[in-house]
Amino acid sequence: MPGLHFEMIERVSQGPRVREEEFDKSIFPRVKELAEKYDIKYDPANPIPADDAMADRLFAAGMEFAVEKGLWVLDTQKVVKFTEAEIWRFLDNYRTPLTFGYGKDQVTLYPRKPESDVRPLVIGGAAGSSMSEGEIYVKHMMNFALEPTNDMIANGNPARIEGREIRPLSPNEVHGAIQEVGWIREAIRRAGRPGMPLFVAPGCAASAPPAVAIINEERGLRKGDFMYAALLTELKSDYDRLIRAVTAVENGVHVATLLAPMIGGWAGPPEGAAICGAAETLLGAICHSSTIVVNHPVQMNLKNGATTHRQTLWVESVIGQAFSRNCRFPIGQNVFLDARAGTYEVLWEAAVNAIVAVSSGQHTGPGPSGITGGDDVDMISGIEMRMLGETSRAVTGMSRKKANELAVKCLEKYEPTLGNPPKGKRLQDLYDIEKLKVKEEWLAKFKEVKAQLKDWGMPYR
Repeated sequence: MPGLHFEMIERVSQGPRVREEEFDKSIFPRVKELAEKYDIKYDPANPIPADDAMADRLFAAGMEFAVEKGLWVLDTQKVVKFTEAEIWRFLDNYRTPLTFGYGKDQVTLYPRKPESDVRPLVIGGAAGSSMSEGEIYVKHMMNFALEPTNDMIANGNPARIEGREIRPLSPNEVHGAIQEVGWIREAIRRAGRPGMPLFVAPGCAASAPPAVAIINEERGLRKGDFMYAALLTELKSDYDRLIRAVTAVENGVHVATLLAPMIGGWAGPPEGAAICGAAETLLGAICHSSTIVVNHPVQMNLKNGATTHRQTLWVESVIGQAFSRNCRFPIGQNVFLDARAGTYEVLWEAAVNAIVAVSSGQHTGPGPSGITGGDDVDMISGIEMRMLGETSRAVTGMSRKKANELAVKCLEKYEPTLGNPPKGKRLQDLYDIEKLKVKEEWLAKFKEVKAQLKDWGMPYR
């Protein structure tokens, strides 16, 4: 992927030095001005706006802010900047289609537009979700790989490794990351999809060394798989993330850049988060030589980073529309759920994320994820993945107006308990874990939600 690889390596130590507090405090006043200048307005009645002009204005606002603000690097306390011409050089030379995986499991990424009938990639898995180690972890990953709508598999987070706590920069962190990816490879082999592409953080890796250690054709990430290299919020990076990106690029592994603009943080309200997120998409892509950016806006009043708040759905939608309309660079959408497996609410949340992403020109996932917390181990299953994937297929080609109607109906189903969802159940309680077969009670809830969506006009097969 053509980028500014060597320029980025050089510029991290050459830009102007800026105090972090000064950098942070300058964000909100400027995005507020840009929101007014470009007339970016959040409308809670329309989590999926059908406003092409506003999408284009958001792209322009994000470009202006990216060029002006740059990316602050923690280790050097300096700001890396790129010109608009340099950013366009990267965007204009993004090559599609791209293929990932091997043999019958190979998938292809094509450019998409809002309301496009081009099939989106579905990246199914459980990044951020806490899981038991070993055989149970393999069963979780098999559960995702066995869903036919799933194009790539994303990892979950082992809660412990060999019964031990995973500490950053420790030998057990490196060992855990190698084990984790090895379990995923074993899962896709058992599921009969050995060539399925991997989309991996990994969950055990809080630092760069274990991320480097998992590049291994035999039992780790292969050439053509994906590794995360996230930005720090807002508009920041550090050597750790940049090392991951450089390592991946120079070993033939694709980079997926995760970014999380915060609604209620330095960027302020949804309009500011959207502008900040658009700028971060441009800077993250160019600084990491990324193949895809995964958008994960966060509403600070909602725990666990759930993306199902009405405001975060709007931010995801407008950023997706802005980029899919104005360039070929692809956007994914991190699907973090508030509810847990076994509940109706988790299914409505999975459905609405798919509706928003696909109708807005994005690809779906990675997700459904986000089942975090010390007591919430193994509380995610393949049925949420089934809802995400089947809804992504069904909504492909749908108008934003119709998609918005469906999204609002889904929101009405789970918004009353958002932030305080009903208690869920573990995978081991919802499935015959030995045969990996879903129990009828959980399957019946899925069928009930799907039937309601179909009655509202979702064209499931």
